[in-house]
Amino acid sequence: MASGTAASTWWRETRPGPAFSSAPTTTPDPGCRSLTSYRPPTFWLTSVTIWRRHWRFFAAAFLLALAVSFPLNQPGLMLPLFLVLAVAGLWLTAYGPANQNNANGGSSGVLALLAVARAAGFDKRVCLVFLDNNERNLLGASAFKKKHIDKAAQCLFINLDCVGDGEELLLIPSKYSRWDGPLAEALEKSFPEGEEMRPHVMTKGLQYYPSDNRKFKFHVTVCACRYLAGLGYYIPHLRTKKDTVLREKNIACIARGMTRFLPLYLDGGEKS
Repeated sequence: MASGTAASTWWRETRPGPAFSSAPTTTPDPGCRSLTSYRPPTFWLTSVTIWRRHWRFFAAAFLLALAVSFPLNQPGLMLPLFLVLAVAGLWLTAYGPANQNNANGGSSGVLALLAVARAAGFDKRVCLVFLDNNERNLLGASAFKKKHIDKAAQCLFINLDCVGDGEELLLIPSKYSRWDGPLAEALEKSFPEGEEMRPHVMTKGLQYYPSDNRKFKFHVTVCACRYLAGLGYYIPHLRTKKDTVLREKNIACIARGMTRFLPLYLDGGEKS
């Protein structure tokens, strides 16, 4: 399982097992069974989910570039100036001052991972991993993958990230994991309708989520979002002073769902 820091992984010999991740990097027990290789069919792109992140930097860079190039009557200056300002803004998000508030962006995933560990209890097939330096080009996830390259290529990772703000619960399998029928079925059964959040198992179309899950072939990203007609799903207030919302009922809902998911996926519905 993965959150802002690290991940936990569980596995089965017949298919890639899951891993949970959150933020600070820790080293799990290196013992792991070998897994059968999994080769899904080609998938088709049908839709795009729009995510709102870092748009303020691009908007500010565009306006500044326009403000400089227009008075000088230098239209050719606008594009390179925009690119320089945009890159500088993105650099500041990774290496600039620390966030003043990060209830959803940095804390919710860690809290959810701990809540799942407490609710589900000990299972030697499950590994909890906390990955750090997400904003610095996924340094924590990269280091974990490099150290456990074979297991990282075979196990299923559950990435808990930004789960504190929003009523829409997105469960996003990777383009490889979406073809794992038992996985999709277990997710559907584990997160039913009618609870605190509205679950969506997104197995169709192109889905992109910029987090630690990108380093692992088999993964499911779990995040909370809001929905805006015409825009799609989005995560509000990331890396701003308004990132102060962390709904406890979101954490409770995810913990209950993952507690149901573990036996369904690992044991075929039987309690371990």
